[in-house]
Amino acid sequence: MTGIWDKPVEVSSYKNVQIFGVRLFPTSLKVFFDMSLKSIKNTRVELESINCNNIFDIEFLNSAKCVNELIKYFNSVFESMLVNDDHIIINKLFRNIQLTKNIDEISVDIGVSRRHLTRLIKNNLGITTKSYLSIVRFIKAKELLLDGKSMNDIVFECGYYDQSHFAKDFKRYSGRNPSEYN
Repeated sequence: MTGIWDKPVEVSSYKNVQIFGVRLFPTSLKVFFDMSLKSIKNTRVELESINCNNIFDIEFLNSAKCVNELIKYFNSVFESMLVNDDHIIINKLFRNIQLTKNIDEISVDIGVSRRHLTRLIKNNLGITTKSYLSIVRFIKAKELLLDGKSMNDIVFECGYYDQSHFAKDFKRYSGRNPSEYN
C-alpha cells in the first residue's frame, strides 16, 4: 500500500508474480483502515502490517476463481463501510473533479463551502488543495501524453496556463521532461 507521492518514485516488478490491485480514492484509507493518508505520504506500507483479517475474508480471496468475483467482493465490502458524510463528500470530489475548474467552482459543484472542502482535503490527504489538484492534473496529463496527445492539447485539456507550466509540473512529479516520457 502506498500513500500519495508528490515526488518521483521508481517501482520495480517481479517476474512470474500475479497481482490483483485495488485502487481506492485517497480518503478510503481513513474510512476502511482508520489510517490517515497523511501518515503514509511518500511511503510504502506492507499490507501485512495492517490488520485486515477483520475486514477481508482471506480464505475467499485466495480461492476466488476469476477477477470479476474479486471485483464484486471488494465492491461489496468497501461500499458497506461508507458511513461518514465527510468521506462521502471527498469521494464525490474524486468522482466529479474537472481539471479546468478551481477550488471555488468545485466546492459549489459538490455543495460545500470552499473552507470545508479545503479542510477535508488537508485532514484526509495530508496535502493542500493546490497540491492535490496539481497531482490530479499531472496524472491526467501523463495519461494524455501516453495516448499520443500533443502538448498544446494537454495544456488545454488539463487546465495548465501554458506549456512551460505543464513542463515544470511534469518534471516535478515524474523527474523527467514530458519529451523524455513515453
